[in-house]
Amino acid sequence: MSSRGLSSRPPAPDERVGTTFAGRFVLEALLGEGGISKVYLARDVDKGERVALKVLLPEHETTEVMRKRLSREVQALRDLAHPRIVAVLDAGIDAQTPWYAMEHLEGETLGELLRRETIEPARAIALSRQILEAVAFAHARGVLHRDLKPHNVFVRRDGDGDRVTVLDFGLASFVEGSGREGTKLTKRGALLGTPAYMAPEQAAGGHVDRRADVYAVGLILYELLTGRRPFTSRSAELVRRAHLVERVPPLEEADPGLRVEGALEDLVQRALAKVPAERFDDGNEMLAALDALPDPAARRVASRAALGDLLADPTADTVMATPRTPPARGAPPTAPTVIPPIRAARAGARPVAATPRARASPMALAALAFAGALLAALAVVAVAVGIFVATRQSEVVELTELAPSPPPPASPEPRSPEPLAPPVAASPDALAMPEELAPLAAQLATGRSLARRDVATLNRYSRAHPEDPRSRLLLGRHYTSQRSLSWAFPQYEEAIHLDATVTRWPPMLPDLLEMARSGAYEGPAADLIVEGWGADAIDAVERELAGRLRREETDRLEALLARLREQR
Repeated sequence: MSSRGLSSRPPAPDERVGTTFAGRFVLEALLGEGGISKVYLARDVDKGERVALKVLLPEHETTEVMRKRLSREVQALRDLAHPRIVAVLDAGIDAQTPWYAMEHLEGETLGELLRRETIEPARAIALSRQILEAVAFAHARGVLHRDLKPHNVFVRRDGDGDRVTVLDFGLASFVEGSGREGTKLTKRGALLGTPAYMAPEQAAGGHVDRRADVYAVGLILYELLTGRRPFTSRSAELVRRAHLVERVPPLEEADPGLRVEGALEDLVQRALAKVPAERFDDGNEMLAALDALPDPAARRVASRAALGDLLADPTADTVMATPRTPPARGAPPTAPTVIPPIRAARAGARPVAATPRARASPMALAALAFAGALLAALAVVAVAVGIFVATRQSEVVELTELAPSPPPPASPEPRSPEPLAPPVAASPDALAMPEELAPLAAQLATGRSLARRDVATLNRYSRAHPEDPRSRLLLGRHYTSQRSLSWAFPQYEEAIHLDATVTRWPPMLPDLLEMARSGAYEGPAADLIVEGWGADAIDAVERELAGRLRREETDRLEALLARLREQR
């Protein structure tokens, strides 16, 4: 077995390689390293075969709980003789170092396969089915894995198909009531596992049962189908919090090149339910639901390479020429889409209903064109601009935030990309937008979502102007309007990192307040508000507190308010 699945990091040189271990294993190479152990490719001189040898790290050799963890892993694997689960060949202790030998497999981890190629839907479901076979078998014998992820799944080509082996039961535990629990090795509240694949209750340090493994398999299936995880961030803490509170984007939203049957979407959403009681009870129940899916349950209508930048946006409506099969549930495609109201709507403006963009009202298009022309003609920064957007019901939305300044007059001579315009004296809360971003800023200011092509424009601008934070500000605004806070916060954080003068961009404050009260970003969002706005944000927080909030939201905002008052 190649236990590269033990860690996604490339192995470093190891002093044990080339030596003999336990008098019988010649260590030929380091395959992987985890938090408490290493796995070597070794030749068993007694049996004349290669094995994967797992050895406890020297610093844990005398740590009783770590020794017991390795012993538990051996016990779990010996009880799980199954073609989809790695086999234990032998185990023992050399001096003070516990070890066990596993079968050596040739192939690659599922994580490596995902990085290397796009997985077709039928293959994704087939791979997930094999993983579930292993999980269902383990659950039936009272064993929880607790660390299922692509790097702990090994894939080998077997003829024309794949052969899956589940690895690394290092965090395995026995189900309560199975008669094999033994000593409890995990303290309540301790966080064990990989944040990107933790169930909400596991991320919160709560009680974990079979349904946590179901959640992890749901995440693996999601990633196999879409090529991405539902929640991503450079911060493990933000990912963990996203699992606790963020919605899981539908599969077609995460990958617009997919067409998914309603039964498959329902299966994924049930596996990824925040509340354990709403998930499948165990791997066997999820396996039965997977086997009941129609064939095909999903198909690809456009390659990811063809979609390019469109995949950068995880939330905007799909804009594709391919006809879309109506989902089995919910409103038909022609039904109006309710656009989330902008923060200013709390002052009295109402959210509006908009038809799909392909059927946009000519009056609406004319109004937007007029607004764009007006912005280009202005010579001073506008603090508040009233833009009237006509819909089929002739409703009106007020624009009280995100009033971009006009771009500088066009020059007949070619110019290098304009630098970030600092706040101007006439309006210190305004921020000038470059010409190509101004229409998108105006569109966001009306409360309308950006199209996927618009988000692609912002991403291209970010790559062409890596030191300019303005496109990131607009992406943060867009993702917040879509309630994708796990995507929004990193954009705002990066914008401030690039240029601290954007901290007081007016639309950012209500967005950060929404994040601060959500719980997912309570700490980091509150810190940005305190550091960037200080006591000047008190009025905004008090207005939030005057609205209808849940008790936990009120508690978070009151804690933030106390911090701000200290800065007076």
